[in-house]
Amino acid sequence: MAVSYQKVLETSFGFPFPDDFFRFQDFLQVLKERGLSLGESLLGLFPANVFQVFDEVPEPNTDLETRFWRDPPEFVTLLIGNVDGLHWGYYVDAPEHSPYPVAHYYHNDSFELEIDGDLFAAVSNYVADERQNFENLLKDDPASAEHYQAKLRQLDAFMEVLTPYLGQAPISRQVVAQTRDGMGIVVPAELYVPLLPKDPFQDALYYPSADEVRSFKELALASLQNGCPGAALKLGKDLWDYAAYFEISCELLDIAYGALGRPLLQNRLARIRQDRRQSPSVR
Repeated sequence: MAVSYQKVLETSFGFPFPDDFFRFQDFLQVLKERGLSLGESLLGLFPANVFQVFDEVPEPNTDLETRFWRDPPEFVTLLIGNVDGLHWGYYVDAPEHSPYPVAHYYHNDSFELEIDGDLFAAVSNYVADERQNFENLLKDDPASAEHYQAKLRQLDAFMEVLTPYLGQAPISRQVVAQTRDGMGIVVPAELYVPLLPKDPFQDALYYPSADEVRSFKELALASLQNGCPGAALKLGKDLWDYAAYFEISCELLDIAYGALGRPLLQNRLARIRQDRRQSPSVR
């Protein structure tokens, strides 16, 4: 049965989904049998549209992709939180290498992504944070102890279902250079040469001038012509969240993806550019 789901997903997204996605659907079913669910639990976690692939009667014209405005082409949303645009997704920056790590970030906060591991590790990390929050509240507000203890018991019941799914091997990524969003780039080491001795994009307050971007772009394209597309990829990633340089970011990424043989990311980038041109609002 999973094979047919896989075919639908690969047709929609362009890549085969890792095993943890299908195991996570099994986990959701076990939660349901226990009278629990992500969406109705105190966690405030909701499965994204992609899980509608398992619906017996899907909604008409369902788009399986859930995209946030700042999501880079590599990001495929899986879970959505209820605070500040928090969401999790596969980070498919090297489509030829599966499994893909799950990362998260707050859309309404600074553009910094953080890797969790697989889907189950992502939820486990979130539960641990929620548990710590309620334990702190229990100490700070003893008058409401019964309420917080009830929440902690709910988290324990949730973890009882989740724990058997944990323990998968870590997902490794060979990052050759850091990027402003915290994810870095994954390319063969011989395909990357830094543009500058010191990377200004690692400064959170840095905002490049138009002249600087023009100069960086020329250096990156020269590096690409010399057989090192990694510099163009990194610069494209570094510029992604600067609205004024979005088109330059897209140009660099498109060229780098092409040079690296990553047409999936070229296609996803093209869709993002089209969506932004059609609508200036957050999707």
